[in-house]
Amino acid sequence: MFKGILTNAVNLNIERVAGIEVNNFNSIYLKRKVKLSILLPPLFSNTDTPSSLLIMNDGQDLASMKVDATLQLLSNTNSIRKLIIVGIHSADRLSEYGIAGRPDFKNRGAKAKDYQQFLLNELLPYLKSNYSISDKTEDIGYAGCSLGGLSAFDTVFNQPNIFGVCGVFSGAFWWRSVDLGKNYTDSARIMHDVVQKRKVICKAKFWLEAGTEDEKADRNNNGIIDAIDDTLDLLLIMEKKGYHRNTDFYYHQIEGGKHNL
Repeated sequence: MFKGILTNAVNLNIERVAGIEVNNFNSIYLKRKVKLSILLPPLFSNTDTPSSLLIMNDGQDLASMKVDATLQLLSNTNSIRKLIIVGIHSADRLSEYGIAGRPDFKNRGAKAKDYQQFLLNELLPYLKSNYSISDKTEDIGYAGCSLGGLSAFDTVFNQPNIFGVCGVFSGAFWWRSVDLGKNYTDSARIMHDVVQKRKVICKAKFWLEAGTEDEKADRNNNGIIDAIDDTLDLLLIMEKKGYHRNTDFYYHQIEGGKHNL
């Protein structure tokens, strides 16, 4: 079980559930209490060498994904550097997740910019002031699943001086400015447009995953589901911009992988 030491716990109510420290953070940007699940290394102390940090969207799913058991195993076998994992529990995924400042055609993601500001201006400063966390960009990561993965990619891609690592599990890269129909073209995919227009290469490293059964949709009838097509198209754009496969980004495809935990 993980043991946590929390100092200066301002605006926080703390409880422990299955070895995970659960806190409630009052966010000004989101105008709500944000529940956090915090996993600390065994025998963690703020006097130790600074830890790496991984922030994850959909923090309510950490236990279901057995993130605590995985961290425990990797720590016990010395297979990982000392790591703190912070899961942000979602409240309104369709509004808070997405691309900051670029809602989709249904205005989903309207609060994505507020969510990003919460992350950058409230959560990260709090964590760094209360936990012994590394100041090195390459030691700070952000990850998420589906819409949470899109949110993580957008944040890391646009904040390379803060985050050095990004993990995307079945990212919702379909995020588009117009609905499917006679006027739709793949140029409507918003994240692809953001990356295409970026002139300077982001220094962060990206790990992306998709499953062959993430969905059934195949809008261009090429025999490849959209979830994989959208991910591969994004990576192709990154390669053309100067990113290198298996160095700057990694892609892992799971045969039979479905869109679930």
